[in-house]
Amino acid sequence: RGVAVFILSNISDPDAKRQEQEEGGHVDTHQTNLKELRRNGAHCMGLDDLHAKFIICDGDDGLLMSADYSPNSVGRNIETGVRLGQAEIRDLEFTFDVLYMNSDVQGLSGGGGRTQISRTRSIVDKEAFADCGKDSGIRLTIASSNKSGKGTNLKECKVFSIYDTILDIIRRSKETLDIVTWHFKALNRLPEFCAAVKDASERGVRIRLYSNCKQPHPGLEKSMSCIRELEGLGCTNYGDDCNHSKCVMSESEGILFTANIDVNHGMKNGFEVGCIREGEDLNGMRNFVESLFA
Repeated sequence: RGVAVFILSNISDPDAKRQEQEEGGHVDTHQTNLKELRRNGAHCMGLDDLHAKFIICDGDDGLLMSADYSPNSVGRNIETGVRLGQAEIRDLEFTFDVLYMNSDVQGLSGGGGRTQISRTRSIVDKEAFADCGKDSGIRLTIASSNKSGKGTNLKECKVFSIYDTILDIIRRSKETLDIVTWHFKALNRLPEFCAAVKDASERGVRIRLYSNCKQPHPGLEKSMSCIRELEGLGCTNYGDDCNHSKCVMSESEGILFTANIDVNHGMKNGFEVGCIREGEDLNGMRNFVESLFA
């Protein structure tokens, strides 16, 4: 019906995925689906560091969510999402436009089981997002997660406002603190987080953790090791086998986000989005979190 559809996604290396499948890993249909969307008229670009999930319609309606576009996310997993206000939509639409125009992959084609991707070099200015979040609840992680030394198109960016906000919430908590994530990873490289949790516990704050701590997955052992470390700091662990939601909430403030409590992907690397919750929105978030622990 004439709607212009723009998709920004993480287009992984096809050769690496092919090798993973040959070694018995799951079959990844992501690129096949993107090519199908292109055939149906969507304009698709790729950002190597992307893990964020959101949708914006006509510049006046938007949803930020932990869910991917997958059967598990929309039909099985525990996920969180929030309808965005106008100030948040403006900041997030601006962020999308900058990253879309400076995407790492600007072509996706191929057939017969082979995929051809066209890579570009268009480095994002390190000050591009300086004003994002000043007049809205939007918080971001924008930084290259490429360890090769070459970096991606985000290699000049060092935006960690999701992590900074999480630390602020923990440090200001007085009574309760709930930390919800799919997994925990590499806490030894998040010393500020561990110190803030320790201090909160020592001043009598009740701290609860909720994660996917039962379903086997490649990172479960490392996540459980981090959970045991946090239990040693005074936290109580809860969880199930299908949680994929992410948020941090105290008795007075909270933030919902797309990242995991993971230094490798989310807190200090990649492209992630979060949104501060206040007032009635915070009450709705609290009711959801309480339902998990109940």
